[in-house]
Amino acid sequence: MSYSGVIVISIVILSYNHEKYIAETLESVYQLNIPKEVIVIDDCSKDSSLDVIRNIVSKHDASMYTKIVAKEINRGLVDSLNSGLEMANSEFVYFIASDDLVESEGFKLLYDELCNNDSAQFAMGNAWVFYTGQKSTEFVYKKQHDVFFSGDDASLRKKIFTNFPKPLLLQATIFRTQALKDVGGWDKTLVWDDYPMFVKLFQSFSLSKNEFLFRKGLIVSKYRQHDSNAYKNFTKQLDMVEKAIKKLAPSELYNTAISRQYAFYVLLAVKSGDYKTAKYIAKKILRQKILFSTIFYICAEVIQWVHRKRK
Repeated sequence: MSYSGVIVISIVILSYNHEKYIAETLESVYQLNIPKEVIVIDDCSKDSSLDVIRNIVSKHDASMYTKIVAKEINRGLVDSLNSGLEMANSEFVYFIASDDLVESEGFKLLYDELCNNDSAQFAMGNAWVFYTGQKSTEFVYKKQHDVFFSGDDASLRKKIFTNFPKPLLLQATIFRTQALKDVGGWDKTLVWDDYPMFVKLFQSFSLSKNEFLFRKGLIVSKYRQHDSNAYKNFTKQLDMVEKAIKKLAPSELYNTAISRQYAFYVLLAVKSGDYKTAKYIAKKILRQKILFSTIFYICAEVIQWVHRKRK
């Protein structure tokens, strides 16, 4: 199979208050030499994002294959993801935030591989860690991701709760549109965008049968880091994690799953000097009576961190 005018991909750009970055995101998408439709969903931005979007679409004379959806009410990222999935009119779909960038060469290589593998329902590439004005030198997916994807399906489906590598990125993954629809799209009751979807996908499709691909060597995007990244709000992030783990984790894995997350976030808070959040998490640990298991995983996280630093 090829993409010579036959296979079309829907590229969904998820826009919210990124007037500083959205033009660069759109430029990177329009430079992608694949027949495509572009769907921009703006979640009621309070800045001038919509004006910037319209100017870039006009500059590229791209209105024939670009749809702009301007929501009148902010409904959140998950709503935008489901809207984009519903609007996608092609066999393949790709989602990217309005502050990230597409890397054309790696994207096309991963896309080609997915097109030529009829059994594969999605393909996971890699991404650069990207700071504005700096050269990217660090990959998002590292050794721990290799380890995570090296086991069998049963191991993977357990580790996604008990020991999954962070992060798992939508913007480094190309999907068959029907695969996302088959798993029901994004859960409207959860606000975490990537992890809950990968839980669904890993449970529904088999790595050992090549129903999905992990290609760490193919760089699909640049994952931008800046002061307004949501992950820097530890309390908000932890609230998303708690709700997802509570809803998705099997009962026999719940204590392990939540203990590992508390361990990760308490260390992150301490490392950042955010002792108020660390104290907040400590109260949660005591309330749920998982002190000893959390201490164990704090030690495990520290050992892993030291090990990675020495390499």
